Amino acid sequence: MAADFDGDGKADPAIYGENNGIWIFKLSNAGYVDFVMTQAFGGTGWIPVPADYDGDGLADPAVMSQVSNEWIAMFSAGNYVPVHLTLSFE
Repeated sequence: MAADFDGDGKADPAIYGENNGIWIFKLSNAGYVDFVMTQAFGGTGWIPVPADYDGDGLADPAVMSQVSNEWIAMFSAGNYVPVHLTLSFE
Protein backbone atom coordinates (compact mmCIF):
# COMPACT_ATOMS: atom_id res chain seq x y z
CA MET A 1 0.00 0.00 0.00
CA ALA A 2 1.09 3.61 -0.28
CA ALA A 3 0.10 6.69 1.74
CA ASP A 4 1.83 9.81 3.04
CA PHE A 5 2.81 8.58 6.51
CA ASP A 6 5.46 11.29 7.10
CA GLY A 7 3.53 14.35 5.87
CA ASP A 8 5.96 15.52 3.19
CA GLY A 9 3.44 15.33 0.35
CA LYS A 10 4.93 12.14 -1.13
CA ALA A 11 3.44 8.66 -0.94
CA ASP A 12 5.43 6.28 1.24
CA PRO A 13 5.41 2.56 0.38
CA ALA A 14 4.35 0.30 3.22
CA ILE A 15 3.68 -3.38 3.72
CA TYR A 16 1.40 -5.01 6.25
CA GLY A 17 1.97 -8.54 7.54
CA GLU A 18 -1.52 -9.97 7.90
CA ASN A 19 -0.18 -13.03 9.72
CA ASN A 20 1.56 -11.02 12.48
CA GLY A 21 0.26 -7.42 12.35
CA ILE A 22 3.70 -5.95 11.63
CA TRP A 23 3.83 -2.78 9.50
CA ILE A 24 6.97 -1.74 7.62
CA PHE A 25 7.20 1.72 6.08
CA LYS A 26 9.73 3.26 3.69
CA LEU A 27 9.43 6.94 4.59
CA SER A 28 10.44 9.33 1.81
CA ASN A 29 11.68 12.00 4.23
CA ALA A 30 14.10 9.44 5.71
CA GLY A 31 15.61 8.30 2.39
CA TYR A 32 13.28 5.30 2.06
CA VAL A 33 15.01 3.37 4.85
CA ASP A 34 12.82 0.69 6.46
CA PHE A 35 10.89 1.83 9.52
CA VAL A 36 9.24 -1.05 11.42
CA MET A 37 6.32 -0.27 13.71
CA THR A 38 7.39 -1.51 17.14
CA GLN A 39 3.85 -2.50 18.18
CA ALA A 40 2.07 -5.26 16.23
CA PHE A 41 -1.18 -3.82 14.98
CA GLY A 42 -3.81 -5.96 13.27
CA GLY A 43 -3.12 -9.54 12.29
CA THR A 44 -5.00 -12.44 10.76
CA GLY A 45 -8.46 -11.41 9.57
CA TRP A 46 -7.72 -7.67 9.64
CA ILE A 47 -7.43 -5.54 6.49
CA PRO A 48 -5.18 -2.46 6.37
CA VAL A 49 -7.10 0.78 5.64
CA PRO A 50 -4.64 3.66 6.22
CA ALA A 51 -5.76 7.23 5.50
CA ASP A 52 -5.53 10.70 7.03
CA TYR A 53 -8.51 10.23 9.36
CA ASP A 54 -7.62 13.10 11.72
CA GLY A 55 -6.88 15.68 9.00
CA ASP A 56 -3.33 16.60 10.03
CA GLY A 57 -1.65 15.70 6.72
CA LEU A 58 -0.27 12.35 7.91
CA ALA A 59 -1.76 8.99 6.98
CA ASP A 60 -2.93 7.10 10.06
CA PRO A 61 -2.36 3.34 10.22
CA ALA A 62 -5.71 1.59 10.58
CA VAL A 63 -7.16 -1.89 10.22
CA MET A 64 -10.68 -3.24 9.95
CA SER A 65 -12.29 -6.61 10.53
CA GLN A 66 -14.85 -7.66 7.94
CA VAL A 67 -16.26 -10.16 10.44
CA SER A 68 -16.92 -7.89 13.43
CA ASN A 69 -17.09 -4.47 11.67
CA GLU A 70 -14.49 -3.29 14.18
CA TRP A 71 -11.93 -0.68 13.17
CA ILE A 72 -8.72 0.12 15.00
CA ALA A 73 -6.93 3.33 14.07
CA MET A 74 -3.72 4.88 15.34
CA PHE A 75 -4.26 8.62 14.85
CA SER A 76 -1.04 10.58 14.35
CA ALA A 77 -2.58 13.60 16.14
CA GLY A 78 -3.29 11.28 19.11
CA ASN A 79 0.30 10.03 19.49
CA TYR A 80 -0.55 6.78 17.68
CA VAL A 81 -2.53 5.30 20.58
CA PRO A 82 -4.86 2.60 19.19
CA VAL A 83 -8.55 3.64 19.12
CA HIS A 84 -11.19 0.92 18.74
CA LEU A 85 -14.36 1.71 16.81
CA THR A 86 -17.27 -0.59 16.02
CA LEU A 87 -19.51 0.33 13.10
CA SER A 88 -23.10 -0.79 12.86
CA PHE A 89 -24.94 -1.03 9.56
CA GLU A 90 -28.59 -1.13 10.56
